[in-house]
Formats: sequence, structure tokens, C-alpha cells
Amino acid sequence: MKIEKNGRDFYLQQSKRLDDEGRELFIKLAEDEKQHIDDFKNLYDQIDSNYPAYDDQLAVKYLEALADSRVFIENEITDMIEDAKSPEKIINYAIMLEKESLIFYYGIKDSIRSSARGIIDSIISQEKQHINRLSSFKT
Repeated sequence: MKIEKNGRDFYLQQSKRLDDEGRELFIKLAEDEKQHIDDFKNLYDQIDSNYPAYDDQLAVKYLEALADSRVFIENEITDMIEDAKSPEKIINYAIMLEKESLIFYYGIKDSIRSSARGIIDSIISQEKQHINRLSSFKT
């Protein structure tokens, strides 16, 4: 859920640096990230301690490594965003963050029990839509 919270915060913060159309897009994307947080809460509610979400310990290790690399990438991108001076660069960094999110979600999708994959599939679909909307906004 931290990824989604960071995404929401990013979109809200950067919306202030864009024109009306860009601001509207980024506020909508922030709302979508909030929905993803709610989706993850729903996913966690479906899983109890007797029925772990992950199929095996190898999957847990993989997810930990994925999360660690995600934190590194987020810190690196945050530094780049702070240096962004133009709306075009902000949009490009947003697309980069969305792509990194997709990599993360595809990674966890294969590592969780099939009964929980529907929520991840929904989030993956929404992240793809975010990339499309951001790419369309650029042109």
C-alpha cells in the first residue's frame, strides 16, 4: 500500500506544478491511487493468518527483493522529479513511475494465491490506463 500512497502523494504534489488540464489529470490519478489503497485493504481482509497470500517462502523472498528495489527506484525518481522544471518532464517521470508499478504488480501477481489475483489484475489494468492517459496528455 506504500507504493500507492507514494503515487497518490506524487500526483497531488505535482498537480500544483501543472496547468488546469494537467492538474485535473493528476488529481484524477491521485484518486485512482487512493482506490488502489482500498483495493489492497480488501485483499488483506480476504487473507487470514491461516491462509497466507503467498504460495511459498521463495515467493516471499522474491517479493522482499522486489520491494527493496522499488524503494531504491522511487528514491531515485523522487530526486529526478525535484529537478524537473517542465511539465513534460513531470509527465515523463509519472510514466516511469507507472511502468515501475506495473513491473511490481506483475511480480506479485505470480507470487500470490490465485484467489487473490483478481484484485491485482484490476490494479494492473488501471496502471496501464494511467500510462495511456499520461502518454495521450504528452502529445
